[in-house]
Amino acid sequence: MNPKHLILLQRAQALDRAGKNSEAAMAYRAFLGKEPDHSDVWADYAGKLLMLGQIDAAEQACAAALNIAPNHLSARINLGCVLLARNQWDEAESQFRKALTADPRRMDAQLLLAESLLKKWDLEQVRIILKQTSLPGGLAGDQAILKPRFAELWANLAVALSKTHRFPEAEEACHAALQLDPGNLRAKATRGSIQMATGALDKAEEHFRLLLAEQPGNDSVRLLWISSLGRLGDWESSDREIAKILRKEPRNFAVHKFLFVTFSSHGRWPQFQTEIERFRKIHPASPHLLVEQGLMDLLFGDLRQGLQRYEARFDVYKDLGQSIRT
Repeated sequence: MNPKHLILLQRAQALDRAGKNSEAAMAYRAFLGKEPDHSDVWADYAGKLLMLGQIDAAEQACAAALNIAPNHLSARINLGCVLLARNQWDEAESQFRKALTADPRRMDAQLLLAESLLKKWDLEQVRIILKQTSLPGGLAGDQAILKPRFAELWANLAVALSKTHRFPEAEEACHAALQLDPGNLRAKATRGSIQMATGALDKAEEHFRLLLAEQPGNDSVRLLWISSLGRLGDWESSDREIAKILRKEPRNFAVHKFLFVTFSSHGRWPQFQTEIERFRKIHPASPHLLVEQGLMDLLFGDLRQGLQRYEARFDVYKDLGQSIRT
């Protein structure tokens, strides 16, 4: 290798180690312009491009690496990540399985395979993979850096299992997540949600109250505590906490939708009407509010006005996936 080209590579690697992704990617590109036959560098370049969200360019870099070295594991894993980013779950799974066939000890490939399977809702396979690979004693040495990611994957699995009412398995997944990362907030919150879903309302309320003491600024935890208070019928405490979050986040549409569910599920229609009127001052043209008001009209006998307002649901469909937050 030309010594001048080696200096380019060393600079790229130094920038990479320093976490300067954009500069490292440009430096790798400069080196590869001079020395295009290095599969390792193409794979490293692909990794930087993935971090920068440049998916098409990352795929081209993976292809270049695999053209030089068809069994290059890092390039194959990065290609799987490209496919994950494109929501091509089956194709991503195939790449990670090929990498693991070549080297079953690649924990990063195991993690990514489990992620792709979770996207496909193949929950049993995810459980099997995680049990095999992510126990605390199995992530030692250099692999210990993956513990938080494996913990988050366990926590995500717990959420999915809870949604399918597999509560004992969901609780087990929460426990596994917290073994790997005792501070994992998703696992802690899901544990309380499981208690609510299984009728252990007093335990759930206490759990969320203590969790909020740990995370006093976390609105999501406060909303969960409000849910548990509502399930217990403690409206005084619930309304007090609702007032707090509305003072902090008066324009937050997610909070408004939460209150829609909370008030309507408990038949607290005066409070819900007040919330509609409050939020209308913030977003007067929102079709969501027309639908909600239409439901109120229909519920209390104003069929003509209710049906007219409920037609706004077609405008709501157009807004799906968009935030009503300013």
